[in-house]
This record gives sequence, structure tokens and C-alpha cells, in this order.
Amino acid sequence: AKFDLAGGICIVNRGDIINCTNQATITSISDAGGICVYNFGNIVDDGLTKESYNRGNVTAGNGIGGYVVKESNEIIEYHYPQKGGDGAGIAVYNAGNIKNACNKGEIKAGNGGEGFIVDDMVFNSENGGNAAGICVYNAIIYDVDDETLEFNNETYLSVNPILQGCKNDGNITAGNGGDSNNLSLMVGNGGDASGIVCFNFLTEKVYENNTFENITKLGKVKSASNSGRVTAGNSGYDKNTNLNGLGGNAGAISSCVYNGIMYKEGETTYSYSQG
Repeated sequence: AKFDLAGGICIVNRGDIINCTNQATITSISDAGGICVYNFGNIVDDGLTKESYNRGNVTAGNGIGGYVVKESNEIIEYHYPQKGGDGAGIAVYNAGNIKNACNKGEIKAGNGGEGFIVDDMVFNSENGGNAAGICVYNAIIYDVDDETLEFNNETYLSVNPILQGCKNDGNITAGNGGDSNNLSLMVGNGGDASGIVCFNFLTEKVYENNTFENITKLGKVKSASNSGRVTAGNSGYDKNTNLNGLGGNAGAISSCVYNGIMYKEGETTYSYSQG
């Protein structure tokens, strides 16, 4: 169960969060969101008051390096390297409607855990976490179990997530990839960073009708702006070869290669960037 998540208002939102502001510092050992981690409902204003705000700093947790537990020289537990936690000013995952939300806090994702080798088995270092001013993933394919807080792979969500009128004024920093101290280990890649959303889509490979099929859910971003500094994560460092892996992508609006749907409204012009 994922009880190591942190959100300023709640962990899972299925209703309406209206005109709410978080001013507290949010720290997690995994994913962290200024308002919530999973949004299936609405985070909006009432048309009278200004935006829903996050003013607190949000720090996601570092991934733990891999290790084993032995008893009488026999391995009894494997603990795999963990990816760095994702951090967002409003919600890490959005499957609903986020309207007129603003982040003013500093958002930091976690670093990836270092890999290890045991009994000729290689567990590579993990990637750094992703960070965004509004949300990391603007699409969710599966529902979340309210007891375990993990995705339920049997429930498909046919929703159209949208970010509308959102802005980010905070500095955004993705996590670094995990290092390597062995020639046989691959280092982790740096995480992605974005002022608004890292991934405006989500693709899952599912097994249906005796074959694997890709299900892609597109998100929508409307009239977004960013004024914060956006920094992608560095790759991990190989201590034996002095070589690095891949750094993360960074963008003012989106860091992903495939954006989904993004457009402007009226005469207002915004600059959309990709990593």
C-alpha cells in the first residue's frame, strides 16, 4: 500500500476543491502534491474569488537504493531500487478538471535510487522523479483503490482531463538519476520538469483479446502560463567510467515529446515549449 504519499489538502480527490489554498511545506518519502496527489474531481474557483493556490514548497522523496536482506547467508528479501518521487504544485496525477489554479511554491522531485548486483542478478539504478508546477500527468487510465492508494488495473476511466487558466510562478526542479558504482550497472536518467505539465498523455500496454494493446489517454491544456525557472534532472554518474546517462527534458509548458492537445484562448498568446 502506498501510504507514504503527501498532499496539502488530501491524497485522493473525487469531489470539488473550491478556492482552497495550501501554505504549508509538503514533504513526502514518495510522491507529493501541493493540493492532492490524485485528482479525479474538480479543483476550481467559484468565479468570484481568485484561483486555488499552492504557496508552500513541495518536496518529493528520494528513491531508496536497492539491497538484500540475508539470514544465515541466504537471501530472504530483495529490495529493488526505487524511482525518485514525483512532485507537483497542484496534483501529481490529474484525471479531472483543474481550473484557474496557481502554484507559487518551489517544487522538487526526488532522486533515483542506486542499483546493485547480487548473485549475478543486475538491478539497474532508477530514474529521477518528475516535477511540475501544476501536475505531472494530465491523464490517468486506471482508477485508484481508496484503501491501498494504488492503481486498480481493472477499472478504465473514460474521462477527458483538462488544465484551464493555470499558471506557475514557482521554481521547478526534477530529480537526478541514480548513480552506479559497477561497470555492469546502468545509471538512472534524470527526471522531466515543466512549469505546467510533464506528460499531457498516458499510454498503457494492456492485455485484451489474447493480445497486447496500447491504450492512450490524451490530456488538454488551455490558456496556461509559466514564469518560474524550470530545471530538468541530471543523469546518474558512473563512478567507474566517469560517464553519464540521459538528462531529463524541461519545458515552460510541457516537457513531453508528445503533447496531446494544447491551445490558446482568444487574443491571449502563450509560448509553448517542449524538451
